[in-house]
Amino acid sequence: ESSAASSMRPSTTRARARFTSPARPDEQLVIGIALSELSERRIGYTLDVHEFGTDRRLADGGYRLAIVDTATFTAVTVPPALATLLRSLPQVAAAQDAQNLPTL
Repeated sequence: ESSAASSMRPSTTRARARFTSPARPDEQLVIGIALSELSERRIGYTLDVHEFGTDRRLADGGYRLAIVDTATFTAVTVPPALATLLRSLPQVAAAQDAQNLPTL
């Protein structure tokens, strides 16, 4: 790991959650996460939680991260390798769906 990479870390700049329906401990849930923002300095995700086998939404939300320099706590550019990886996630998920991989 380079010293430049080790001096960077993600920092949450915004988080939100909305709970719309209660869940029982024995319910199976489907939890989705999607990349909602990828800019030079920020990464955003949206989340949703549904009851398995139904359209009943239990919760939704999201969060936004900035990559910061740990010495100065100033925002820095998202590393290109990380940006490339994040942009490829929809294709990875689609390939997994096509293979009908088991879920936990």
